Parts: sequence; structure tokens; C-alpha cells
Amino acid sequence: MHGEASTGVLISRLAGFSLRHQRLVVLVWLVAIGAGVAGALRLSPLLSSGFALPGSDSRRVDQILAARYGQRGNSLFVLAARGDSARTRAVDAAIEAAPTLPGGKLVEIERLPSGAAAVFVQTRLSGASAEAAIGPLRRLVGPGVLVTGDAALQHDLNPLLARALKIGELYVAMPVALALLLFVFGTGAVLVPFLFAAAAIAPALGLAWVAAHFLQLSNYLTNMVMMIGFGIAIDYSLLVVHRYRDERREGAGHEAAINETMRHAGRTIVFSGLAVSLGLALMLLLPVPFLRGFGLGGLLVPLISIACALTFLPVLLLRIGDRLERLRFLPHAFAERRHLQELRWWTAHTGWVIRRAKIVAPLIAVMLVAAALPVAGIRLGPGSPTGLPPGLQAIKGLAILQHGRSVDALDPTTIVVDSGAAHRDRAAVPAVARLDGLLRHDPEVVSIGPALADPSGRYLKITVVGRHDPASPTAQRFADRLRTKLIPQARFPAPIRVLAGGGAAYAADFVSRTLGSFPWLILGVLGLTYVLLTRAFRSLLLPLKAILLNLLTVSAACGLMIVTFQWGWGSWAGLTRVGQIEGWIPVFMFTLLFGLSMDYEVFLVSRMREAWEQTRSNARAVVEGLATTGRIVTAAGLIMAAAFGGMLLGSIPTMQQLGFGLTVAILIDITLVRGLLLPSTMALVGRWNWYLPAWTSRALRLAPAGGASVTSTP
Repeated sequence: MHGEASTGVLISRLAGFSLRHQRLVVLVWLVAIGAGVAGALRLSPLLSSGFALPGSDSRRVDQILAARYGQRGNSLFVLAARGDSARTRAVDAAIEAAPTLPGGKLVEIERLPSGAAAVFVQTRLSGASAEAAIGPLRRLVGPGVLVTGDAALQHDLNPLLARALKIGELYVAMPVALALLLFVFGTGAVLVPFLFAAAAIAPALGLAWVAAHFLQLSNYLTNMVMMIGFGIAIDYSLLVVHRYRDERREGAGHEAAINETMRHAGRTIVFSGLAVSLGLALMLLLPVPFLRGFGLGGLLVPLISIACALTFLPVLLLRIGDRLERLRFLPHAFAERRHLQELRWWTAHTGWVIRRAKIVAPLIAVMLVAAALPVAGIRLGPGSPTGLPPGLQAIKGLAILQHGRSVDALDPTTIVVDSGAAHRDRAAVPAVARLDGLLRHDPEVVSIGPALADPSGRYLKITVVGRHDPASPTAQRFADRLRTKLIPQARFPAPIRVLAGGGAAYAADFVSRTLGSFPWLILGVLGLTYVLLTRAFRSLLLPLKAILLNLLTVSAACGLMIVTFQWGWGSWAGLTRVGQIEGWIPVFMFTLLFGLSMDYEVFLVSRMREAWEQTRSNARAVVEGLATTGRIVTAAGLIMAAAFGGMLLGSIPTMQQLGFGLTVAILIDITLVRGLLLPSTMALVGRWNWYLPAWTSRALRLAPAGGASVTSTP
């Protein structure tokens, strides 16, 4: 059996099986939902806020510092005070607080040029346990002493992040989504996306709970799964319900309409879900655990949604579909008039675009290319305190430290010299002296600490304080220079090994790990997507055009994000100017938007393909396809834009950047790209849109479409 036919047969059989065994299907999904909820409730403690980079030099340095020097990530607490008797107050607070912290001991007391003072307390705490200690510590030392450091910063940011996401979801995304869904559905069918979302999201979170025992997953995972799951639920529900209504308008009975809906919409959902999965699963291949967690969630949600759409959704429509349609929020006559008006408007719009395709296509393409040009000047790095709300106590403490002092002092570059065996640290002394001389002549270096040996005498630790924020491109260039030039020029003898870690080195590793293999992975995903869409569209040209349009959309959105945040053009609207974009944001944007854009592309072009097989007229195929699905794509896109746009209301630069990029990209996609560029380019290409040579059909095992020859020629 040909692949095309087998796909349709399998979908029909699966939907038919579900309709014949409704109780079994409902029971299976209820069990899956219950198990998923149980796992989701236990998921949060297993999630991490860290950005660890296993196998990197900076990670090895962290491990050596923890094992040999008792210095762990987030383990350094800083107590800062200003004003009269600042040093006395800070020291007294540290003396009182240190015994209450596991392994707490004073390691440094510093009087700052401003007259303020800071006391550094080293502990054995790290991660969540260090963050949990901040609240009790602040109550102990009182308001006259500020507690800062990495743990304090994360402790203060967590509530802001949670509040920003809550405001975005509860006060923006959900009300807007509900209003749009009520307007689009107009009946009790508005419940379908919510039931679908519950059936898909809960099992995905349950499987994430299982995976969290083996993988490091981000504390953003839950929100990401819910956003993507809800977005896909809306997309697939709109597609199925609108197709079901069309079949009913043409006179089909209730069950016959469901069968016909699943025969057409089911195939579209399969290819759409697989395209979304390919884009999001790209993050699974990146050597960054933080992003791999997103990739896992992005892979689970579409696959579970496909299963839900092909089994649970037809049963839901059969059992309560007619009753939901009778529960009306808008009068039937009004809804039907609106339906006809929408069809006429989209038909007229598409005809207008087709007649002016030679003007519209190049004009929109030039606009999007111009918007994408700032990508060439993007600066990337990990997160930085720069731009965070100044009212946070941790930020106030950092401000005291950074007044007349290097901003690198809290997270300096740390050089670890590994002599390879105990009591051999003296063999490295001449090379350490040469390295010290080289560092003192480097313009980025402010101060160099003494070489400190660990108790075994195998390791030496050298602390280098830089002039700039460790996340900045300047600091990253210093880390690269240290590793590739300064350390080799110091001529350490074999088998001594020298590693560079700390803030600037970690920033360089983060950017390298996040983006180093990304272009090659993109090419792989694009290749797989092209093959998948060739099967879906039965065309050689349409998949290529879909990929190019998606890349153009994402690039334009990234360019506008750079202009808004990196260039500071969005400051007038309260959007925070930053020195660089967080390195993971473009990666996440590409994978998520590539998947969502392909979702809309498959919806539109699949319906165009169906019209082409019936009419063999390219113009009619474009008009009918856009007229019947353009409103679905627009409604779904507006709802997703509202969901992502809620993140703009927060005060965290990372959330603002991500929310802006995703919102702008979706708005560009559903207006300029799907509404103008797609139909105009299809009009210019003409019948070549549907070209598929016979050898390609045989290679992909595609059956003849509509009884026609397997070779579609222009």
C-alpha cells in the first residue's frame, strides 16, 4: 500500500475504532489525565533554575572548587551596609549569621571606596537550599544590612517571575483567549479546546515528572508545556470543529460529518503535529540541559495532542458535539451571516492579493528582510543583573558593591591549575608567575588574587577580577583570550592542566554550547521537515517555500527584538534596554516559532491542496484554501499572541524579550506572511506549486491524488 493511502487508512481506522469503543477511549484518557495530574503536582521540586553546562571547562572548575575548596554555586553570601558604622554593622551581622548557615565562615571583609562595607560568608549551601536560606538570614540580620549574591538574586527573582507569568496567563491570556473563542465558536463548542487541553497537557506533565528523575529540567517547563498545549488544543479544535460544521452545512449526518472531518482534518493534524515536534525536538539535541528540558516538553505535547485529536476528539464530538452546538452564545442567524461574510471577505482579499501579486510579494519580502537585518549585530550572553528591577534587595546590595568596585567581583574568572597528583603544585609555580605577569598587562584585568593550594597540594586556584560584567561580550572575549593565548603563553609543563571558569568563562561556554552546533541542527531539522511536508503537500516547491517563509518570519521577529531591547528603541514603552540578548532566547524562539508557523502552514496549504485536486486551478485553490482556513489561522494566532504578549507586562528583561519576540513573530506570521506573502507567491509561481515528478512519488511511496497521475506537471 502506498504511504499516502496507508496514512489515510490508518487515521480512518483509528477514528473508527475510537467511535466504536467510546467508553474504552474515555476511560484510557481519564486514567492518563489522572496519572498526569498526580505527576504534575509532584513536578515542581524536581525542576531547576540553573543553566549548568556538563563537560565544559567552567563546569569542571565548579566541580573542583566544590570538592577541593568547599566553594559551591550560590554558596557565597554577601552582607553589605552603607552609612555610619557600616563596617561594624556588616561584620556583626555576619558573625551572628555565619553559625546559622551550614559550613558558614567569614572569608573576606572589604571596606568600599564609598564608605560602605561588605562581608563575604562562604557556606556549604547551593542551589535551592541556598535560596531557601535567604529569607531567614534577612530576618536575622535586620533591615540595616542587605543580603546579596547569586542565591539572594535568584530568591528575589523567583516571585517576580511567578507573578509575571501569573499576570500574563490569568489576567491577559485567558480572558483574551476566552473572548476570542466565544466569538469564533459562538456555541458551547468553546469548551472543546479546554477539554482537549486538559487531555493533552496533564499526561505531558506526568511524563515530564518521570523524565525529571533522569534529566535536568527547567522551572519554566510547566509554563511552556501549558502554553504550547493550550495553543495546539485551540489550533486542532478550531480545525476540527470548523470542518465538522462545514460538513453539516453540506447536509451530512452527525456521525457521517465526524467521519468525513477526521478523514481530512485528521491527516492535516498528523502532519502538522509531526512538523511541530520536529521543530521543538531540536532542543533535545543541544548540549545544554536547560534547553533539552524544553525540547522534551516540546516533543511530548504535539505527539500526545495528535493521539488526543485522533481518538478523544471524535468521541467528544459524537457524544456531546450536537448538544454543545445547540448551546448558543450568538444567535444562529447572526453566526451564519458572519460565516458568509467572513468567506466573502477572505475571498475578496485573496483575489485582491492575487491580482497585485507582482507588487505585494516583493514589497512584503523587502519589509521582512529589512526587519531581519539587525540580526547581524546581535550580542549574546547568559543572564545578567543589568536591567533587573532596582527595588530588589539583592540588586540594592549589588549597587553598593559595584560603587567604585568592579562589577565582576561577585563572579570573577577563576583559574584552576591541576598538577595531576598530590603535592605537585610547586611544579606549576614558574608558569603561574609568567601567567600573573601576562594577566597584569591585560586591559580587562582589575586585580589578581594569590595562587591558593587545596589541602591535597594538587590544585592551585587563582582569582581574576575583570573590569566588565561577566556576561558582556567584552568579558567573553577576555575568557577566550585567556584560554587561547595567555595560558598557552605561560608555558605550563606537561602533564599540568589549566582550566578557566567563573563568570566570563561560563558566559563564553554558554554561548558556544548554545549556538555552536545550532546551525547544523537547524539544517538537519529543515531537511527532515522538507521531506515531511513533501508528503503532506505532494509538491517539491511548496515545502521549500514554507521553510523559507518560516525562516524569514523568525529572522524578522529576532531583528525587531534586537532593535527594541539591544538598541533600546522600546524604552519609551517601559521595555528594558539590555547590553545583550540572553543566548537561549533566539534558540527557543526559532524552535517554537518554526513549529507553530508550520502548524499554520499545514492548515492552509492542505486545504489548498484539496481544492487543487478538485479544480486543477491554482487561483481557485489559493482562494478557497485561504477563504476556508484563513480565519482559523488568524483566530488561533491572535490567541497565541495574547498568551505570549502577557509576558511583556513583567519587569524581568528575559520575559520581556521572549514575550515580545514570540508575540511579534506570530502577528507577522498571521498577517504579512499568511495573509499576503503566501498567496502572492503562490499566485506568481502558478501551477508549478503542485509539481511533483514521478520519481519523487515513487521514492516517497505516494499514491495518485484524486485518481490523477502521480506526476503533477505545470
